[in-house]
Formats: sequence, C-alpha cells, structure tokens
Amino acid sequence: MKKINNISNIKGLRPEPFAKCSGTGLSPASESKVSGAGYILLDALVGVGLLSLVMVSCLYLFSEAINRMEDIKMKTQAAFLSQSKLEELKAAGTLEEEMTGDFSPAVPVFTWTAQSQKLEMSGNYNLTRLKVIVAWQSRGSSKDFSLETKFLQRK
Repeated sequence: MKKINNISNIKGLRPEPFAKCSGTGLSPASESKVSGAGYILLDALVGVGLLSLVMVSCLYLFSEAINRMEDIKMKTQAAFLSQSKLEELKAAGTLEEEMTGDFSPAVPVFTWTAQSQKLEMSGNYNLTRLKVIVAWQSRGSSKDFSLETKFLQRK
C-alpha cells in the first residue's frame, strides 16, 4: 500500500481558485424577469434618509452641549466674582444697606448688588449679614448667582 503525503497532488481534489459562476441560480427563463436595478435607488434613498436623521440628532445634541458648557462657564465665573466682591466689601468695612456696581472693564457682562444688614449684639461687635448677587444676561434671559455670609464687625 502506497502512502500519500501530499493530498493536493491528487488529481480532481484540488479546488480551482476561481470557480466560474453565472447568473442568480435561477433558471434562464426566470432570470430574465428578475431585475434588482430599482432596489439600488431605493436603498440609497433610505440610507441617506437615515443618515440625515442621525446627523440632525447629533447636531442638536452637540448644540445643547455647547449651550450647557456656556451656562456652566458663566455660573463658575459668577461664583468667583461674587466671592471676590464679598471679600472686598468685608475688608472695606464701610457697608451701606444696598450697593450696586459692575465689574468693568475686566468683565463688563456681570453686574453686582450687595445688601447688608446689621444684627444687634451685645458687647463691642455687631453681627452683619452680607449678601452679594451677581447678575448677567444669557440667551435673552436674566440669570443670577448669590452668595451670603455673616461676620462680626466692630462697633
């Protein structure tokens, strides 16, 4: 019995690299009646429609994300400005009941209002309540951020 080591040398078992195929597998009579040319245009239109829906949704979400980031930026800046104005007014020591101003020329978008109220205490100190409100305009509406503190002040 002869041993066969290389199967590909056996005639008839080696596949041809490119088999010859033609048609759709249908009989020649029915093959002439089936035409897929109309489906290509319909597939393209459906694909473009779906792509446009996805793109519109993505653009809307991107726009909303930018608006939210702008709101967060403005609120953060207002928080820093109100803290600095609060410390500035506390350090000045001369507080009126109501004071207003803006942060020009550095940040002209924001305005501030400060309200102070002296709460009587016995001894050499008064308890003072100080509230600073920083306001700005954003997309047609007025927004604000307030910060309040209480501190002891010499009489």
